[in-house]
Amino acid sequence: MDEKQFHMLSYLGAAWSRGEPPFSDGQVVEWSSAILQQGGVVTWHVPTSPTGLIPQSFLRQLKAIGEAASRVNRKLTSVGEIGTMRGARTFVGEE
Repeated sequence: MDEKQFHMLSYLGAAWSRGEPPFSDGQVVEWSSAILQQGGVVTWHVPTSPTGLIPQSFLRQLKAIGEAASRVNRKLTSVGEIGTMRGARTFVGEE
């Protein structure tokens, strides 16, 4: 593989696997969008409840990130830069 792609891995909770969101929806959307616009990819780890469910506060953030990623993807597609996002997929907020 000759090409390299920037990847950001971080957590949405106060720490790995726990806590409430310390960042606003706007902050995580801004950070995610900035990375995607440069052809990078983003992975956000989210805490789950003891029953395996994702708390609503994190679902809200994931949905906002997914919607922003879709906008970035449409923008890059319209200017012919989608090749920089090869392999990137949006799972939250897809229609």
